[in-house]
Amino acid sequence: MKIKITYEEGYRFSVQSGMHQITVDQPKEKGGSDSGMNPLEIFLSSLGSCIAFYITRYCQDTKIDPKGFTVDIESELSQERPLRFKEIKVKINLNQDLGSKKESFLKFIKNCPVHNTITGQPNVVIEL
Repeated sequence: MKIKITYEEGYRFSVQSGMHQITVDQPKEKGGSDSGMNPLEIFLSSLGSCIAFYITRYCQDTKIDPKGFTVDIESELSQERPLRFKEIKVKINLNQDLGSKKESFLKFIKNCPVHNTITGQPNVVIEL
C-alpha cells in the first residue's frame, strides 16, 4: 500500500492512494482553510472505518442485519508532551442485542488492522 501526500497551500495537503484522493487541512482557528479533516480526525476515522468494515463482515457471516449501525469515536489529546491520544473510546450501536454472540463479536472486530497497529506500537521509520 502506498500513499502520497502533496503540499497544496497553507496547511492543506492532497492525499493520494491509487485512484482515490482526499484533502487534509487544519481548521481556520489553527491557520488552515478548513477544506478537509485534520490528520487526527483522519486517524480516528481510519480506526472507526476499519471497525465498521469488520462489524459488517461479522454481521454478514452471522446473518445479522447491519442496517443502521453506527460507530462513534471520542478522544482528546494529552496535555503533556509528546502530544498523543491517551485513550480512544469507541462506541458501537448495532440497534439490537447480540446476546450470546457479544464476546465473539468483540473478539472479531478487534481483528481490524488499524486497531492492531495502534495496540501493537509499530516501528515508524522516517527518512529524508
